[in-house]
Amino acid sequence: MKDIRQMAEKIQQALGILGQGGGGSSVPWVDEGSEGSVNAQQENSDNTHEKTDSLTPSILKHEILPLYNYVSEHQKHLDGHPSILPVKLQQENGEKYGYWYSSGFGWRTHPLTKRREFHQGLDIKTRSGVPVIAAADGTVAKIERGTYLGKTIEINHEGNRLKTLYAHLKDYADGLKVGQKVTRDQIIGYVGNTGRSTGAHLHYAVYEIEKKRWVNPIPYILDQQPTFSP
Repeated sequence: MKDIRQMAEKIQQALGILGQGGGGSSVPWVDEGSEGSVNAQQENSDNTHEKTDSLTPSILKHEILPLYNYVSEHQKHLDGHPSILPVKLQQENGEKYGYWYSSGFGWRTHPLTKRREFHQGLDIKTRSGVPVIAAADGTVAKIERGTYLGKTIEINHEGNRLKTLYAHLKDYADGLKVGQKVTRDQIIGYVGNTGRSTGAHLHYAVYEIEKKRWVNPIPYILDQQPTFSP
């Protein structure tokens, strides 16, 4: 983030060089209002524009455009990187819902089958109907209903490097469809109890597409502290 801000500042500085007058059109040793002042300022302005015109192609090619592309690409990466708790706890009416992690990533005894199984996501326990939000900018890849996970949504992020899964949903957001672009914090569905589930919660999972593996979602939740108790 710090590097990107520094790059943005450099772009602004470079654009300042190309601004009208170039920031150096004053002639301090000539009294303002005199004929000499007008002529000197006009001459200085002409010289500045000549220098600016000659520098513009070089600055654009070698400084501004590379910096702009760098900042844009890294901003896209940040926007598409899952980083928030995917439930909207603060409601428009001022009410705030609680939550806790009822089951973490890793080996566990399944609450229904009582077998030892590997849990490939994070169960977020909260009230039924709480809005589920996209963890980052991305594209809706799947909307389906299965026997085990119930109503689910999958979103691809970062140029298909990561995907997030939201399961056991009560319902989907109105109009949501496969191929749709979504942004971080956008409501995509609602917490529910569909599929094989013991109660209302969100099963949230993060998948590394290139490595073909599910990973612990907790490091991808930066805005809330982990809590494993009600």
